[in-house]
Amino acid sequence: MTRLCIAGVGSAFGADRIGWDAVEAVAANAPPFSAEEVLLRCCAPFELPPLLATAEAAILVDALVGDNKARGWLLLDAAALAPRHELSSHGFGIAQALAVLRALGRLPSPLLLYGIRIDDPAASAAPPLPDGLIAEIAHRAARILCRCRQAPA
Repeated sequence: MTRLCIAGVGSAFGADRIGWDAVEAVAANAPPFSAEEVLLRCCAPFELPPLLATAEAAILVDALVGDNKARGWLLLDAAALAPRHELSSHGFGIAQALAVLRALGRLPSPLLLYGIRIDDPAASAAPPLPDGLIAEIAHRAARILCRCRQAPA
């Protein structure tokens, strides 16, 4: 079982790769994580159920089309995402993946979902990562791992 899975959701194309960029930046800039504790992965939403089913906790990062000009990113309530919401450009989105995990009783806890605001999902390149985001994710990851290490096995 993986203690913490940090997954960038998206694809290799345009603005949709910003989740991948964020996970790559966490890997490059955060304190080193052990391979047994942290799985850094980039994927499409349909890959999330098998990836997260064996994780104690998870942090997901994805592009979010919308208005959050204050920081350029926001922390979403993953539990509040309902599969009926059309939030994904992937067809099978994060909400649907979480619904599958919930139905199987395999939803990681905690589960943090970061949405990075993008203005134009059709842009040919991802925008720069917002200030403070990578430090925020690394800080949250460290706190989650500290709690996981203290929990009885």
